[in-house]
Amino acid sequence: MAITAAMVKELREATQAGMMECKKALTECDGDMKKAMEYLQIKGLAKAAKRGARKTSEGVIGVYRTDDGKGVALVEVNCETDFVARTDNFKNFCNTLARDVYEANPAADANLLELNCNGETVEVKRANLSASTGENIRIGRFCRATVEKGAVIAYRHHDLKGAVCVTLSCDNDTTASNDAFKDFAAELILHVFSANPLAISSDEIDPAIVADQKNVFVQKAAESGKPEAMLDRIATGMLNKWYAEVALLKQIWQCDDSKELVEQKLAKCAKAVNDNIKITGMTRIVIGEGAVQEEEAAE
Repeated sequence: MAITAAMVKELREATQAGMMECKKALTECDGDMKKAMEYLQIKGLAKAAKRGARKTSEGVIGVYRTDDGKGVALVEVNCETDFVARTDNFKNFCNTLARDVYEANPAADANLLELNCNGETVEVKRANLSASTGENIRIGRFCRATVEKGAVIAYRHHDLKGAVCVTLSCDNDTTASNDAFKDFAAELILHVFSANPLAISSDEIDPAIVADQKNVFVQKAAESGKPEAMLDRIATGMLNKWYAEVALLKQIWQCDDSKELVEQKLAKCAKAVNDNIKITGMTRIVIGEGAVQEEEAAE
């Protein structure tokens, strides 16, 4: 079958592959557009696999927010260069993936590459993006948060490389529309992004992390010459100070000079809106700060 320029153009617009690749695909598939798309997809997967070992230190955090303010999804997508990360095609992929994650509601430990979105897996979409950009693309961490009464607030840094979502729960469903609540929420999300707490409260910090940290303090006290009988008490005191640095509610509020704790600001907001407000969820994702989930693409 004769391959026309119009056919090549149509295939290129559909796949973002090069002109010569499109012409070759159509030739190999005797002009069958669907088979040619599959041919390029397979080739794209092969190319992606060869890129799999290349470092992906750049990227974008995709963000999706529901219109009612009660749901948010964040997804980390990594690439090799900032040039690709800044393209509209890459950014649109990240935000669309965040929407797909929200709608699919996968388990927290799910492999996103296996997620089926509109008839295609995330792995196929990722491989196609890798083929069109010429870079190794990896899917990293993700989160999905919802609330029945209250709001899930989100912030994405101006460089798109970091984002936070925080869940605020209330007893009254109308509280989220109160100006005092919205002002507090807007500042809280900035505080969380800047202060990077490990957990909402000290009780929620992984006991293994706490034990390791206490051992560090015991060793420091011993090295400073403190009596052995006092080491545990000294380490406990140092641990309490450490909690104030890493537990959100005990952190000093960073959005003004009041020196008040986050829990004090929360209590003031609750009093202002006459409702019981709790911080019930928190996720912070920054490019390069966490392990990438993706397995290598298969040849």
